[in-house]
Amino acid sequence: MIQIRNISTYKVGLSSSYIGVQGRPLYIGLGPTDISIFSNEELKHWGDGAKADLASYVQRGQLQVDELTDVHVVYDLRHAPQTFGAFDLISACDTADELRLVYNEHIASLAFHSTADVANPEILAKPTTLPLLTAFIVSFQGNYNAHRTQVGVHVNNDVVNIAAAATGTITQNIQALREMYGLFNKHRKQSTAGVTLTPTAIITY
Repeated sequence: MIQIRNISTYKVGLSSSYIGVQGRPLYIGLGPTDISIFSNEELKHWGDGAKADLASYVQRGQLQVDELTDVHVVYDLRHAPQTFGAFDLISACDTADELRLVYNEHIASLAFHSTADVANPEILAKPTTLPLLTAFIVSFQGNYNAHRTQVGVHVNNDVVNIAAAATGTITQNIQALREMYGLFNKHRKQSTAGVTLTPTAIITY
């Protein structure tokens, strides 16, 4: 993936099209600190003039262009969990089971992984009591953490989104579930800055 970041103090806008060559995204408008993320292939298909414009913004210190290191083959926008709704034991058990279902679908998908992760599904049944909920979350945390770095599954391991919240009381369990929701959502779209592209690298990309 390519990330363009506005590192100036004012808005910057540029088009990816040039003399009949129409790129994607068609127009990028970024306020200070804003970012735009799109695929490497899209930048490769920008016209020469559009690449030169982008390179000139980089040369002037207004934009920074990074080639991101992706965790997945592509971002997983398919397996988004429902809105977090845990506030008591019953709703926490429902929320835990809903997250289990979408997590298991995610790890088995070859659309986002190099190989399906068959080692780390969550197999515990939907919890119905506080002790079962605690056991479920602890198991889920372990499987999720193992999935992040399972050999051969990801393009690059996710070493960022580590589940570590305490469990036990209903309040702790709800907070642990909230953490899992947030971490899983980040994991699905996780990437980190790899190489910062120079103006010359942008023009010849």
